[in-house]
Amino acid sequence: MVGRTAEPEKMIGLQFEQLYTERLALVVRPGHPLLEHASLDLRQILDYPVIVPTPEDIIRPAVDRFLASHGIGAVGRPIESSDFSRSFLSSRDAAWIISFGVVALDLAASALVELPF
Repeated sequence: MVGRTAEPEKMIGLQFEQLYTERLALVVRPGHPLLEHASLDLRQILDYPVIVPTPEDIIRPAVDRFLASHGIGAVGRPIESSDFSRSFLSSRDAAWIISFGVVALDLAASALVELPF
């Protein structure tokens, strides 16, 4: 339809089964100010935009539990995305919490840096 955005199709009747477990990674661009801290507290990421998976993403509950385990009930104004995260991160002082496998090649290529959490 012209002028209207189509509703995303719902996957009615499908069930998801966890096939493997993967750790989360907290990544930033090379040169990010957080990399200058000798001792880092996770709450310091709240001084910057934080990209988290959307509420519909299967790993979002794990991200929320990770934050809660470090005393962060919620990110004030999170950027909920996984579509444009790499390009957003490359030019801004932001942090991205995502599955390690999603960013493994970026880390290996030194395009992103993992914070030690």
